[in-house]
Amino acid sequence: MAEKNKKQQYALFLRCIKLLLAAVFLVLCIAFFFSGGFGVFQAKQKESLDEYDWAELKDIAVQIRHADSYSDGIQIAKQFGLIDSAGRTRLDNTKTVRFSDGSSYQVAVVGILSTPVSQTGDWAGITFCFMEPLACMEMDADSTNLGGWEDCDLKKWLNGNLGGVGDKTYRYQDNRMDDYLLNAEPEKISVVENDSSIGEDATIRNKYWVPSIDDLRDLSLLEGLSSPVFWLSNPDTETIDCFYSVGSDGSIMPSLATDKLNIYPMFCM
Repeated sequence: MAEKNKKQQYALFLRCIKLLLAAVFLVLCIAFFFSGGFGVFQAKQKESLDEYDWAELKDIAVQIRHADSYSDGIQIAKQFGLIDSAGRTRLDNTKTVRFSDGSSYQVAVVGILSTPVSQTGDWAGITFCFMEPLACMEMDADSTNLGGWEDCDLKKWLNGNLGGVGDKTYRYQDNRMDDYLLNAEPEKISVVENDSSIGEDATIRNKYWVPSIDDLRDLSLLEGLSSPVFWLSNPDTETIDCFYSVGSDGSIMPSLATDKLNIYPMFCM
């Protein structure tokens, strides 16, 4: 009888262990589902955007891009404090971009699933914009808008220099950051040879652009930018030598492509 009781107790013990393991497995499965997978991103929400490093923001962007739906992606952005509870961007919640020359600029999240990307055919998880002008430059030295943003000198300069590809002034202190960015325009990346403004045989990437008229409307950018009078990427189709810009009173107007205006680069992950 004693031997039989021992066997029953042992069998009961094994059943309890199995139930415990099953419960642990269930908890892990739930955690896997809500986190987007083990090892994807495990950090908690932080108080401000600046407390995240670029690797963490890249991982959050991957989660948003891989969400099952747009609304799920928005919920992930809310979970990490990238947008407020109503789904609005927080232009006062900024992150510092630091360059190797010691200069620094503030950027903010201005869009979630708002920018089409060329590498994957889907949408970038997070779109950023500089909240301070990076430089004051002309749109095109030849004073032409033929070819629009795609062919203008400013696009070549931004994508040839920002990140330290050409001018080392703009090399990021975090040398991984440029690798985290996506090409935002669905076009073939071209190579420009012997262009002194961006360096010999520099590849014209599509990682950086300036806001468009649609961006001002859809992303509510105007209220967050620190200085008026800046370039937009839209050419004035009524002329051959003007692009649109934002004037000192906030109005949209054409400016000669050779005018030197503030630039606010945008990029995405």
